[in-house]
Amino acid sequence: ETGLAKNTLVVFGVDHGEMLGERGMWYKQTFFEWSSRVPLIIAQPNQQHSQRVTSHVSLVDLLPTFMHVAMAGAPFTPIDPIDGKNLWPLIDGTEQPNQRTVIAEYSSEGVCAASRMVREGDWKYIYTRGLPPMLFNLANDPDELHDLAGQTAYKDIEAQLKQRALHQWDPEDIHARILQ
Repeated sequence: ETGLAKNTLVVFGVDHGEMLGERGMWYKQTFFEWSSRVPLIIAQPNQQHSQRVTSHVSLVDLLPTFMHVAMAGAPFTPIDPIDGKNLWPLIDGTEQPNQRTVIAEYSSEGVCAASRMVREGDWKYIYTRGLPPMLFNLANDPDELHDLAGQTAYKDIEAQLKQRALHQWDPEDIHARILQ
């Protein structure tokens, strides 16, 4: 009735899921799929049909996406570096699905151990300070029941994802800052 559908981008997303009893957990502070996989829905003005994009994305991708929309696709140079990657190539189909790496972390005040998750292709790696890492192939194990970390057959992918998880992220420093 207001005509906003002609020129308004609508975005629906949430910042985390909940375990809701899955694995006996009743909170969000984990990187199992129940907690980390959440909806993100984007409706374009005058959208004629919908599509599902299977790529891994993150909420930090929203800022560069909003900038792309605000600038009508024109290039822009931010003052400071922006985390995240513009989602528009996924929306318009110019980027192939599953070409993205997503990194998430949990290091809130009062947390017992800071953790970081890397999701790349079918793989998920979880690093938690002071605990053994976890590695899952979600194509073969969507319920994350078989931890592959430490197995010789997966040492290369584990090393690669661990390097990405720890890049510019010092768990000891973060732990000290959490305690402080």
